Amino acid sequence: MKDKNLAAVLAFFGGFVGLHRFYLGQTGLGVLYVIMPGLNVMLGVLDAIIFLSMDQDTFDEKYNREEVSAFRSDKARRSGDRYERYRQRELNRRRRGSSVSRSKTTAAGRKQARKNNRRGVKQNRPDKRRSSASRTPANPDRELGLELFKDFDYDGAIEAFEKSLTIEPRDIATHWNLACAYSLTEDADKSLYHLDRAVAFGFNDFERLNSHDALAYLRVQPQFETFVKNEYRLAPDAPVPEAHQQDDLLSQAPPAANAAPRTNVDLLDQLQELGRLRERGLLSEAEFAAQKRKLLS
Repeated sequence: MKDKNLAAVLAFFGGFVGLHRFYLGQTGLGVLYVIMPGLNVMLGVLDAIIFLSMDQDTFDEKYNREEVSAFRSDKARRSGDRYERYRQRELNRRRRGSSVSRSKTTAAGRKQARKNNRRGVKQNRPDKRRSSASRTPANPDRELGLELFKDFDYDGAIEAFEKSLTIEPRDIATHWNLACAYSLTEDADKSLYHLDRAVAFGFNDFERLNSHDALAYLRVQPQFETFVKNEYRLAPDAPVPEAHQQDDLLSQAPPAANAAPRTNVDLLDQLQELGRLRERGLLSEAEFAAQKRKLLS
């Protein structure tokens, strides 16, 4: 590597012939100093002052660039080699530790299994068939309604939720979602009806009811105030939406044993209502047949 102080000495005493430039590898400038009469002495002294006032890092960056780059590359390579060796040692140590612990665990497990076999202890293993059979199947119409509701397709969500009620007529969440959807479509009567059904089946989060954004339209309607004053229930003589008259009948508890028998006229009306629900697409053929059997039993 070129020395800064030596370059300054050469510039001061031999600057008139460009010795410092030849030393620094600047042959072209050295030749220029030789052939330049008069000013080369002054330039040599000036170069000497510049070299002495220059810090070592700046001098190296300017005149020892190749040597510094090679040194840094070699240093980085050695540092990388040290890191790689350290990393490999750590990996080997962890492998040895995990294999030892795994062998200990396996040996302990085999030992415990032998003890259990001698004692006749039955291993506790989950019954996959029982766990899978005990799962409650999801209601596809309700799931579809939730997806459509999130996509702001409130009419489609209402249709899906209505079909869901034919499967689970007492589902609180579905009645709540229908109340929100009907409020967003500005149908206050149906929204209140489903809120009433949700409360009847156990909904009691009235703070949410009074603050939920989806029910903002409903809360400014005059009938909502009556609904609240009536302890969040519809009045007994409140009109029931036509599409849900049969739903009310089907969601009620079964009649008592000493109740009066149904007349043929009532039974005929109920069967006709079931037929209308099927024609509207709210009941499938299988659901229609099941409800018909229930009425005729």
